[in-house]
Amino acid sequence: MPQKCKLLEDEQAAHLQFDEDGFAWNGVCATTQEITAARQTAILSFGSCNFDEPRDDLRALGYFPNHQDTKTPS
Repeated sequence: MPQKCKLLEDEQAAHLQFDEDGFAWNGVCATTQEITAARQTAILSFGSCNFDEPRDDLRALGYFPNHQDTKTPS
């Protein structure tokens, strides 16, 4: 399997390393400038057939609020 496919299938957030210079995963690196160029010219979107699973993953990582965190008191 190509490295890029393995990257998309990796569910362990700790395997990805980000800093102000770019990111690294399993020996594969990209600079911030390379990421910017890819976003502007090649990568338009990333989709999923499942609506809840990506949100649940983001919640588990702390990037998306939990349902109880967004409810207003009655």
